[in-house]
Amino acid sequence: MYGTNGVFYHTNTLGPNPVWGATWFGLTGGYVGVYAVAGRFNAGLVNDCLGVIDSAFYPGYGAAFALYFTCDTVNANPTKTVQWLSILLPDSQGFSGQFEFDAGNYNPATDGVDTIACRRGPFIAFTNTPPTTFASAFDLAQYIGEPAGISGPSTFVVGDWDNNGADSFGLVSPTQGFFWYRNDLDWNSGAYTFQFIGLPAGVPTQAATWSPNH
Repeated sequence: MYGTNGVFYHTNTLGPNPVWGATWFGLTGGYVGVYAVAGRFNAGLVNDCLGVIDSAFYPGYGAAFALYFTCDTVNANPTKTVQWLSILLPDSQGFSGQFEFDAGNYNPATDGVDTIACRRGPFIAFTNTPPTTFASAFDLAQYIGEPAGISGPSTFVVGDWDNNGADSFGLVSPTQGFFWYRNDLDWNSGAYTFQFIGLPAGVPTQAATWSPNH
């Protein structure tokens, strides 16, 4: 989890744990916020990496984003790698709503690396450009829409729901206790699967492996 003090806290223990690792990023506030993400950003390593997406105002366009990440979960302030994400789903093109970010492997046959996806309203923009490449390219998109029966706010999630090796997108309704997801990356297949996960739902959780030896 990412604190308002600019520190990314992480642990390899499930359940209550008094001891957490802490990695300094120092990014706070942002133009429209800062967003914690985690994933396998370096194909040469077996552990997941810690990332924080910062936002700033880009004159004439609105919010622009950059990913800062490290795969070193041991040192308190390791060197960060930067990927420029650019302007995503901007107001100037008719998009609106809160930004949400996550990471997943959308082309497992190519590189086995997690890359960034951004949801805003009913739209998702995502990329297969590895985070180790400075300039990203969000040339892929999906209209996730709103599944029938969903009401209230929903949380954007990414995962391999059908065990085919490729991640895809889903929405969790914290007030209803339902989870809707797709098993494809098509623009708008309209094919949702849903599951009742129960209440309370909505505590952010992201599965990852911080320690390569466990």
